[in-house]
Amino acid sequence: MSILKETVTIMNEKFEWYSSIDKAMAEAQGTGKQVFLFFCSDTCFYCNQMDIVVYKQKTISDLIRNEFLAVRISADTPDVFRTYRINNVPAFIIVGTDGFEYERYWGILDADSLAAFYLLALGKSYQDRNETEAAQQYLERLISTYPQSLHAPEGLFLHGLYRYMTSQNPMDLKKSFLKIAKIYPDSIWVRRSLVLYFHPSAVKDWEDYRKRRLNYWESKDAFLKAYATYYNGPSSHQLKDL
Repeated sequence: MSILKETVTIMNEKFEWYSSIDKAMAEAQGTGKQVFLFFCSDTCFYCNQMDIVVYKQKTISDLIRNEFLAVRISADTPDVFRTYRINNVPAFIIVGTDGFEYERYWGILDADSLAAFYLLALGKSYQDRNETEAAQQYLERLISTYPQSLHAPEGLFLHGLYRYMTSQNPMDLKKSFLKIAKIYPDSIWVRRSLVLYFHPSAVKDWEDYRKRRLNYWESKDAFLKAYATYYNGPSSHQLKDL
């Protein structure tokens, strides 16, 4: 049985919209690609802008065609909207072949912002496959090409974290913290990178939570380490090292 697809021609490039999440997920098992879910409505002005402007950009069509299986989910399927907890459109989710959610965003995205969204998800997914070199390449592309994007601070955080996980050199955590603090001083990733630098044992905990598809930053351990860092204060030797 052939898989039903809707083909959208974009400039001189093509990528395919799947009409079924199940069929896209089935094919993803064979290709290893991530699945990009686009929740939209025909009457939504911003959804139509995504079609008219953003998806027509070659950077975006190339990323979708090469890296993802894209599923278009319209508002006439409220059960799917409920399953994925979607209350407004446009909304974007990237999931892995096991259904794990890598990234989610709601609201209009321009081409650069959507590309940054894709690259962050790709960095995470390749790292989860133990393809660290590929993960770093996607994150470096995010950091260098879209430094002003919403997703760049987390990309820089992960770039340093993944490097430390390979090298086990605390200097990688220090460099990551200092760079994030300099470029994105108001980002939550400054604090999170400082917690890992002052408490390197938390990296193993972060990794264990990740393998269990849980968010380490919502854990009691993360709260206690953050409390020790920000309220009790770092030790004198930690401050000296900075």
